[in-house]
Amino acid sequence: FKLDPLAFILEVIRMKGGGGSGMNPVVVPETKTYTLKTGAEVTEDAGDFAGTIALHANHDPAVFGGPSADVDYTTTFVPGRENADRLLTFVAEIRDIRKCPNMTGCEAAPRFCLGAFLLPRLLVEVARFYVQGLEGTAPFEPAPPEPAARREEM
Repeated sequence: FKLDPLAFILEVIRMKGGGGSGMNPVVVPETKTYTLKTGAEVTEDAGDFAGTIALHANHDPAVFGGPSADVDYTTTFVPGRENADRLLTFVAEIRDIRKCPNMTGCEAAPRFCLGAFLLPRLLVEVARFYVQGLEGTAPFEPAPPEPAARREEM
């Protein structure tokens, strides 16, 4: 964690998820058959419900399996792995979300999750607090409340 807190957190999110499960279900508009790299065929029939599970996509060996697209490597905890910015937890790849000038989206990531910037930052601070607690350096007393005059300024 201490070497690169954000890399650590992105790997946790990639492996364990970070909120929602992915895209909400949609109704398949037309029947299509897809052939997977394994040769298996999957048919979506018109009228069926379909959706994505980001956690599954975040274990795609073609993206997260290293140079040899190794399935086992996708299940290994490797903070800072190549393509870490391609996780799909936030409904778009982080590398595309970072191209957007603000939270309203852009051509690269038209409808990404609003938690894309908040969740990693929040988890870094939560993890930092727990690590400090394990090391005996975390503040155990709550911060004093803001004076009433200061709260009114906010």
